[in-house]
Amino acid sequence: MLASGPTPNPLHPTLPHLSGFSYPELECSVYGKEIAWYNTQFYCGWGDAFTTAWYDTIIAAGWKPEKIVMGVVTNPGNGGGYVDVGRLAEVAKQLRQRYNKVGKGFGGIMGWEYFNAGDCDDDIAFVASLDLNNETVQAGWVKALGLSLRTDVDPDKTPTSSSSGAAMGGMGGVSGSGSGLQNITADQIRNMVSNLPAARAAWPDEEVQKLVVLGFSRQEALAALNATEGDTEMAAGFLFEHYPS
Repeated sequence: MLASGPTPNPLHPTLPHLSGFSYPELECSVYGKEIAWYNTQFYCGWGDAFTTAWYDTIIAAGWKPEKIVMGVVTNPGNGGGYVDVGRLAEVAKQLRQRYNKVGKGFGGIMGWEYFNAGDCDDDIAFVASLDLNNETVQAGWVKALGLSLRTDVDPDKTPTSSSSGAAMGGMGGVSGSGSGLQNITADQIRNMVSNLPAARAAWPDEEVQKLVVLGFSRQEALAALNATEGDTEMAAGFLFEHYPS
């Protein structure tokens, strides 16, 4: 459910953080050092794992790459924003190359869920081409990503892309050391996000637009639809009641 706590979302002031508190404040507190990693959601409209751009923006905002785990859906039936394992393996390789020079490197990938991971035609074909000798499609999905996550890479051959470059530009060289979280303003984050490609959502665009035309942002519309399991009328009532523009 969407939280009703007082802490504002720095991207969208009318919508609180889903958890009801500030993750940057938590990370910068004395308890932050006790947290080994954060599972981040790169699907259902919250982010996109098809390129490195969304992950790059999180790091540009001051987060340590070794603490940010990219969460993805493992099957197109599990939610919007699915990325086939072949493309995902390439994205993982690029992130390892880019962040091996920063702290402890890329934080890795979390898959939702395991029971049907890799059980679709594109993934089955890609895994078969690697000849991994896997006994199940699930094991093949994990092994395919393991090749990208565990094979030695050359950090001096850092890949670049126009999308991630736009997202990371203008931040004064934020290194992901953690301290940068205290120096990034909400306006800077909004500007960074505005340069990102739209994340693919679990809900049809026409349903999202029904909420957008009522005066809410796309992100607010997606948040409400996620919270109401795609019920557009309930989502609209929720937004008007709790988060008026």
